[in-house]
Amino acid sequence: MPNPAEIFEQSKVLFPSSDIPITPGGYTLPKGSHSFPFAISFPLLSACDRSQSLVRHLETALPPSFDSHAPGHRGSVKIDYVLKAKVKRPGIFHWDISTQQELLFIPLDPPLSSIPSGLGHGTTTSRELYLHDIVPTRQLTACAQHSACQDPILLLEARLPSPAVLYAGDKIPISLLLHKFPAKPDNTFPIQLRSVAISLQSTTTVTVGINHTSWTSSRNLLQLTDLRRAVANSQEKDVLSELNSSMLHNVTIPKITPSFTTCTVRHEHSLEVTGGFSLETHAKSSLVKLVINVEIHSGVERDLDRVLPGPRGECEEGALDLIPVRPGCLRHLGPTGDNNAAIAGDFALLAGEVPPVLRILGENGIQVNALHNHMLIDSLGLFYVHFWAVDNSAKLGRVLRDALDQTNCTKASA
Repeated sequence: MPNPAEIFEQSKVLFPSSDIPITPGGYTLPKGSHSFPFAISFPLLSACDRSQSLVRHLETALPPSFDSHAPGHRGSVKIDYVLKAKVKRPGIFHWDISTQQELLFIPLDPPLSSIPSGLGHGTTTSRELYLHDIVPTRQLTACAQHSACQDPILLLEARLPSPAVLYAGDKIPISLLLHKFPAKPDNTFPIQLRSVAISLQSTTTVTVGINHTSWTSSRNLLQLTDLRRAVANSQEKDVLSELNSSMLHNVTIPKITPSFTTCTVRHEHSLEVTGGFSLETHAKSSLVKLVINVEIHSGVERDLDRVLPGPRGECEEGALDLIPVRPGCLRHLGPTGDNNAAIAGDFALLAGEVPPVLRILGENGIQVNALHNHMLIDSLGLFYVHFWAVDNSAKLGRVLRDALDQTNCTKASA
């Protein structure tokens, strides 16, 4: 898109603070390194630039970082979040100093209750199979004039739990059902299931005014061939449950960009299930495809439901692999098994202690999820660093000890 559409902007003045009077000549800082801690709160909803007349303005959730290109250079889209810092220097002979850093942003998942029904995200799809779908034309000549040849012989159905929401990294909770209708005397053809394939389709659509383009990428999740399983005369049978469970154990949703919609970009997903059928005596298979539209979520919101009390959900047992906004249940702190532990806490630091403590925590895998101060004006200028980690217990103890050694604290005497 030649003209970028802005969906989120926030700016802050870090220096001088509100209690320092502004002077036309600027300020001279003493030689050395200076730290200006800050925090940015990302909004839930995006805010598009309404000055663009060709953009369809929507109030949608803030999208994730995203970069995609259509085959054949037909189009491309990029959603990026950039943190920019600028030092303004007074005088015509002093250039301003600026730098920027691109951020990777993944929003929280929307609650399942907010997903509207009737938007094409069905949980069940099916297709009937007829003799002419499977049996070669030359073998249908004898019964072509009979109505039995016009009746369906099989029904292939794919089901997902409702709502059709899948989480990155989880197994696919799909059922593939096969129903064989009662055979008529003149169409008793022995049928075999030859193959089963499941793929994830991701479609990106860019719309600006009356112009739009879209492209689809595909990821193979399951490919089973040469099954040669006879289709019995049963009322209903789950095809996948009969297959070797080890084949399905690693069929998971890959770590991909979640579903999202903005004023100009829509990123959607669907599962494509393909079954191959043939006669027992016929080597060539006929393919039957089923498509279920799904929402892909990152899983962040679902896991937060387990650690944040109140309306989001009750605490449950189990370790977490994410940084919670705040630990909401003591069950998630302490030993987690296998000599690991979950920790959460905060440091109260002087300004000069913040950089070395942040460096030690970051280099050793302890995640910092907040840095702030409590008072507008105080004589010490304390900053509070909140952290969270799940790792080897001994390692966590050593890292915290190293971080404490960077501060002006002493061990209390007995």
